[in-house]
Amino acid sequence: MRRVLLVCLGFTTITFMQFSLFGTLLPSIVKDFGIGYDLAGVLMGVWTVASVAFTPLFTRLMSILSVSALGLVMILIQSASTLLTAYSYNLVVLNVARLLISFSMPLIWPICAKLVSIYIPRERYGYATAFYDIGSMIGLALTYVIASFVGSNWSLAMVLSSALGFLYISTILAMPRSCKAGDNLSRDAVASALEVVSGIYSDRVGGVDGKVRILIVGLTPSALLLGVASAPIGSVARLVAASLSIAFYRIASPSFWSIVNELIPPEHVGRFSAVYTLAGSVSGIASSVISGFVIAVTGSATYAVLLAAISSLLSASLYAAVKRFLPKSF
Repeated sequence: MRRVLLVCLGFTTITFMQFSLFGTLLPSIVKDFGIGYDLAGVLMGVWTVASVAFTPLFTRLMSILSVSALGLVMILIQSASTLLTAYSYNLVVLNVARLLISFSMPLIWPICAKLVSIYIPRERYGYATAFYDIGSMIGLALTYVIASFVGSNWSLAMVLSSALGFLYISTILAMPRSCKAGDNLSRDAVASALEVVSGIYSDRVGGVDGKVRILIVGLTPSALLLGVASAPIGSVARLVAASLSIAFYRIASPSFWSIVNELIPPEHVGRFSAVYTLAGSVSGIASSVISGFVIAVTGSATYAVLLAAISSLLSASLYAAVKRFLPKSF
């Protein structure tokens, strides 16, 4: 169990780090390429559109190939894409590089969900999902560390990020299958994270009810605080509101995929994930294009943040509404 969780944590950490690094370094990249944020938003939308077409094919592979091997292949593609991004000398090469990572990135969470459904006991789905989902925060934090380390040299940052991906692949391949890596990891230290605590609590409540309850408890205040962060208040108050919004969102985030594990049989997780990730891709297209346009027109991210807050609140409401139609056995 520990080995599977650590492998999944590595998948999500490397993926989110390499995918988010572009956004973290966007000001420098936009400046070097001489483009505006509106065009950058459109390009990011195009990359997501392209990924939508390939998502069903890749999720189909989950039922044919080894899931863990497929995960390593996706990390390999992402690392190669990140390296190519570093050496992009025009928009054509940059588009090719980002298309590669857009194809592979959406598959990592379905792969982790499939591994959890196969190797983790049902009563531990919430904890397992919370554990590997922490990788998104670790990966995001690493982008800031890398960016601060290299300064304005975004190409070097991409090289370092790709190197970490290749190093992770080498480590997994060199690790004996019987290795018990992680057995000495302090469970209390891991459980101190809000996300993991929420996952454990949802497991204790049990079933979909526990997952949806945690999702609403986290997502609703997250949306409201995000709305507060977009209000004309002081910079310190905005920072506090935004930070608390992220914290509450992390409470909710394990439920997104643990609900899938609760409702979908393991043999159908791959096929369902094609539809599930498709919804995420479509929203990614819309948010990239709309946010880029709003920022370009208004010169501020305020309205884009407010739109995100409204979307989050609507999401929590929809989950609560759909839950009422599920059989009591869930």
